[in-house]
Amino acid sequence: MLWQFIFFMLVEDVLFYWSHSMLHNPKLYWIHKKHHEYNITVTIAATYAHPLEYLLGNAVPTGLGYHILAKFTPVHYISIIAWLVFRLFETG
Repeated sequence: MLWQFIFFMLVEDVLFYWSHSMLHNPKLYWIHKKHHEYNITVTIAATYAHPLEYLLGNAVPTGLGYHILAKFTPVHYISIIAWLVFRLFETG
């Protein structure tokens, strides 16, 4: 379970970094601009985003690790649940 959790974390970190960097590109910033409407750092600001940003920057990075790993080895459902709970608490 631990190595699966670490794999999920690595995939999420890489994808979040690159999607967030991509959305700071001047041509795509109109998508990311909504997230920066908050002037203070509060929990809700982490998920306050344009639907495209939520998909590219939050949902895909969080879930893709499971889909990649499941192509090569069985993934235990407790690993997935633990990962999703961790992500929820990490944001909050």
